[in-house]
Amino acid sequence: MINKETKQRLTKFVVGGVLNNAIVYPVYLFLNCFISYQAAFIVCYCVGILWSYWFNTRYVFRTQGNWRSFAVF
Repeated sequence: MINKETKQRLTKFVVGGVLNNAIVYPVYLFLNCFISYQAAFIVCYCVGILWSYWFNTRYVFRTQGNWRSFAVF
């Protein structure tokens, strides 16, 4: 049986993934108007990683982020 805290974290994790897509895709569409789709994809991939790390450390797992944990992420 999954406890309440685990359910809350899982829900926050899923919300973070949905928000990640909701942020990254419009950025990709915008950048695609000005640069090649490959470059737009690379930029959006990096934005997605940064957003996901920030959201997961700050709101899902409530830990303090640092460069070492970001490198592992």
